Amino acid sequence: MYLNKSDYLKFDGIDLDKELPDDDNAKGKVDRFLNEVERFTIMELRKYGFSENMVNETNLQDFKYGLMYQVRHFLDKGRDGRLDPLAWNYLHQTGFIRAIRY
Repeated sequence: MYLNKSDYLKFDGIDLDKELPDDDNAKGKVDRFLNEVERFTIMELRKYGFSENMVNETNLQDFKYGLMYQVRHFLDKGRDGRLDPLAWNYLHQTGFIRAIRY
């Protein structure tokens, strides 16, 4: 996993432990949520030439910022099957997306 709850707290000031509703296993709800966002985002990015091999020590923070924009999207709009426009723009500008979006 690339993100943790501390990353998002620093990014947006939101404590995901408090923001996310409890489920049957409240202990791991934040990790499960972040993992879901990451899997969704990576799947979407692959459509545009992304490979996880592109993420390295030099650009890891840029990739994490793109993921955090998608976390915000999931929190605000739910799991609507769309890549957040801010996530798209940020990841495109930082070289993780190499295709033109149609």
